[in-house]
Amino acid sequence: MKIKYLSIVLTIFMFIGCGGGSNPASSDVSCTDLATDLATKGEAYSTAFMEAFVSGNSMDATVCNAYASSAQAFIDGGCTMCGSNPEACLDDDSNADTCCDEMDQAGVDQMSAMCGG
Repeated sequence: MKIKYLSIVLTIFMFIGCGGGSNPASSDVSCTDLATDLATKGEAYSTAFMEAFVSGNSMDATVCNAYASSAQAFIDGGCTMCGSNPEACLDDDSNADTCCDEMDQAGVDQMSAMCGG
């Protein structure tokens, strides 16, 4: 189960690498700033997750909730990770080098539930 969540985290990092697009309708929101915050909190989350995984201890809920909140802000800001018309990622990862699946509310909800928030 922990590996599943690590996969989610790594997938989100992959999305950030796909580009930091923005929604022109949300001009008061800096998607670049939100993406930077998401990446920073994602790195802290990944570190805390791996430390918990290796030690067998629980992960720091504060780090987890901060990451979930940052992801929610990114979605609420109308920001996107993939460029226009992205190629959807296939389940067999055969197009992993060229695909990009957008982060969605369901993914953020799952992350938030995992954190206990």
